[in-house]
Amino acid sequence: MSKIAINADDFGRDAGHNAAVLDAFKAGSLSCASIMVVAPGFEEAVEMTLKHNLRVGLHLCLTCDAALEVDYRPLSGHKRLTLDGAGKRFPNVTFKLLKEYLPQIQEECMMQYEKLRATGIRPTHVDTHMHCVPLYDSSLATALDHVYDKYKIRFIDYRKGKISDKVEQRRIIGWKSIGGNGLDGKMKRLERMVSIIAKSSPKFVWVHSHMDKSSDPGNPRREEYELMVGGAVDKLLKKYSVEMWYPGRNS
Repeated sequence: MSKIAINADDFGRDAGHNAAVLDAFKAGSLSCASIMVVAPGFEEAVEMTLKHNLRVGLHLCLTCDAALEVDYRPLSGHKRLTLDGAGKRFPNVTFKLLKEYLPQIQEECMMQYEKLRATGIRPTHVDTHMHCVPLYDSSLATALDHVYDKYKIRFIDYRKGKISDKVEQRRIIGWKSIGGNGLDGKMKRLERMVSIIAKSSPKFVWVHSHMDKSSDPGNPRREEYELMVGGAVDKLLKKYSVEMWYPGRNS
């Protein structure tokens, strides 16, 4: 049977994103979520995860969202990884990390992963915020290898639409997101994805969802939240005979 993994990005970003992720889990429309350990809603997201036994991976952050007032900063304190050069804020999404900074990037990656593990959560996977590593030119392709070597975790192989046992070059670059304009547009886009999965080979795809319950009506993340909790996902999967894939359960 064809399979789809629907992952919620940005878990831990703030209360609105956290509430949206929890509601989507309860609605049965998520396989898992990716948590940001450097974001202000991290502790709340951890509490939700442990209380409700959610499937959670690491959403590795080495960049800030350009539009956010809240600053994400490196756990390691490495000034080379920050926009201000003082260790207070990651660069914005347009900044390119340099290969010369690989040792600092590797340390930051390990610290973020181990911070998540220290909560008692065993991460199901690792993906990256704004596709921060490796870069499109693969210059940081080995940034996460040492994390794999120590913990044997899974990385998301977006280009092939599957789970990879080890990150390989330009694999963590963002494969699919629901996207679309308006709630109807998002529904149509999701149905198109599911219909393609049903007749494709290999019959698996990893999809990102970005949701915010507290956003104003008409905001794309609010619309995606409404899509994910409105029952559309379950109906589409049944219509096209596509199965939800859950990390650690039916891998």
